[in-house]
Amino acid sequence: MSDEKVVVIEENLKQTYILRAEVAEHNKPEDMWIIINNHVYDLTKFQKRHPGGKAVLNEVAGNDGTVNWILAGHSPKAQEQMKEYLIAEVDPNEKTISENPMHKGDFSKIFPYLSATFFFIFLYFCVINTDFHLENKSDIWGLIFGIGPSLFLIIAGFKLWPGRHFRTHRIGGLLFLFQYALSWYFYFTDYQWYKNSFLVWSLVLNGCLQATSAIIQIGPTLEKTDKGEYFGNKHATVSLDFVTENLFYQILTTFSTLYYYPQFYNALRSNLFGKAIEIIFVFLPYLVIRPFFPKTKLRDAINQDSTVSTTDHRFFFILSNWAIKIFVLGGKHYIGLMTNTVRYLGGLSSLEDEKLLHFLMLANAGTVTISTFLHTLKFKNQLSPKVSMSVYLMFLYTPLIAIIQLVPRCYPYWKMFIIFTLGLFINFTDKVFIQSWTLVVTAWFVSYQNGLIPEAKDLIF
Repeated sequence: MSDEKVVVIEENLKQTYILRAEVAEHNKPEDMWIIINNHVYDLTKFQKRHPGGKAVLNEVAGNDGTVNWILAGHSPKAQEQMKEYLIAEVDPNEKTISENPMHKGDFSKIFPYLSATFFFIFLYFCVINTDFHLENKSDIWGLIFGIGPSLFLIIAGFKLWPGRHFRTHRIGGLLFLFQYALSWYFYFTDYQWYKNSFLVWSLVLNGCLQATSAIIQIGPTLEKTDKGEYFGNKHATVSLDFVTENLFYQILTTFSTLYYYPQFYNALRSNLFGKAIEIIFVFLPYLVIRPFFPKTKLRDAINQDSTVSTTDHRFFFILSNWAIKIFVLGGKHYIGLMTNTVRYLGGLSSLEDEKLLHFLMLANAGTVTISTFLHTLKFKNQLSPKVSMSVYLMFLYTPLIAIIQLVPRCYPYWKMFIIFTLGLFINFTDKVFIQSWTLVVTAWFVSYQNGLIPEAKDLIF
């Protein structure tokens, strides 16, 4: 090693600069060096422990395996483990910048525009075009939009399904996508069967199981604190906080879905315990249940550093972040709290309302569960970051199709709309004020529903 230079790269770690030509000499199973991100690793003793098998390492022995490393996807735990085998750094004159090949394709660049166009076309056919009706079997747009995304994700993740690690979670994810596709199929072709079928409750139940298995099985491999990885385009996994928080939204989605299920709705109201559960989930989920789950903030994601997102990705990331932020705020106060309150007071009970509410909840169920799956596809480089985020935004805004049709049906509740709009703005104030407002509104609606203050009707309707 005549060209070596001794340097100290990390504290208490003596390393050397090594030429790529010398690394190339160590290309046998019994003597294996590999370059990853301009660092040289001696993986001779690691081969037997490599989760992906020896063959994968033999393919890049003595060479630069950065692209393979990126495309394989590795958790923070795996990246930390690699430090044990770090022996040197590539000579400064031979260092290269390896770009993720998934970021280069034209498809990745134009997909956000294609997905937005597709969504607005479907929105037009469902809402603006009066000749289109959700229950019309001859219209295939709904069928394509409902089943298409599930099939797209099943195909996109075909390399993930047979994996050995986290097998229970993988199988559950595949099952969810099939359930989701079937739910949309029967929703559009045989709604009467769908609304009383096992698909209504089994889909959201599987969503909760998926979130729980992710926490138990994948959680130990993740960093705990969230840094906005979901919105980045670099090689990073979401945090344990993000995955755990997702379970909270799964639980809320499950309740709302079942709340529009007549059998569950009537069962809740048949006893005192059920009525207490109903009040908690309709009015107080963010006061009683939310404190048990971590909270990740979109504003923190905007401030992510260069380890999470590259500059060329930032504009798309900011637009996506604000689109999600707007929907989350509207979803919390209108789709969740207000819609459930109207249901609590006996409104939105016609067959037409029921079908739109099922559409709304089915769309929400997909959005919540598929969010983490899309990140996995991005992390494993089955989808590029922009494609993954674009698909997520399509799922996220699908409920708009039902919301736009529900708005006219909520005209009798315009005073309630004002109340929950005030709640939205109060959401940005002091915590004590938020809690006080929530308790007052809850007491008012519950008292009215139980006939304690009948005069409240003029302030509600």
